[in-house]
Amino acid sequence: MPKATVIVNTVDRAPDLERCLKSVLSQTYKNFDVVVVNNGVGQETPNLLNKLSSTFAENNTPLTVVADPT
Repeated sequence: MPKATVIVNTVDRAPDLERCLKSVLSQTYKNFDVVVVNNGVGQETPNLLNKLSSTFAENNTPLTVVADPT
């Protein structure tokens, strides 16, 4: 099974990001990792990603966060 990478770009939209990431984790295809590019400046998105990091770890799904506030 080939490995896939899911890249999600977000700008201060934590509720939408949470729904998106939970949907990604619920997929039947499990050989993937997730990269979130956070272009926001608020703390809501980083707080959400910290909260969800344990869920990703429990699912053996690598989560990488790239902070790019430009």
